[in-house]
Amino acid sequence: MRKLISTLAVVILFSCQNNAQITEKQKAVIDAKPIEVPLQNGKAKAYFASGCFWCVEAVFESVKGVEESISGYAGGHTDDITYEKSNTGRTGHAEAVEIIYDPEIVSFETLVDVYFASQNPTQVNGQGPDNGSQYRSIIFYQNDAQKKIIEEKKS
Repeated sequence: MRKLISTLAVVILFSCQNNAQITEKQKAVIDAKPIEVPLQNGKAKAYFASGCFWCVEAVFESVKGVEESISGYAGGHTDDITYEKSNTGRTGHAEAVEIIYDPEIVSFETLVDVYFASQNPTQVNGQGPDNGSQYRSIIFYQNDAQKKIIEEKKS
């Protein structure tokens, strides 16, 4: 399984942690400024978490214009993340997918529509039978335009 870059600085729109219990490392992740990932060979990247990453992969791979969906971990505060470590619920990581897509065929806005239509973002720390903070819902945005799209779709 490939690993998403866990140090990718992103801002978390959905987080189920209690602010009173946030460590310095967790705060650094939450407060991180978004980093825009440049197009590579005309392809864009988007990052989503919404339950079991294998299920999320399958949903996005069915979208026309999505070239690849890669499972990994994001949003955490520990190094050297593994499946076993993530399942402890103590790493801060969520199972996430990196979506590589052709923005000429499918827009970021459409991917956000797919995200919201394929899961329940109001379920705290899980999706369906998958429970734990590693299954929480998060959209990682890279710029203000993406943030605006997400906020409009969320309301």
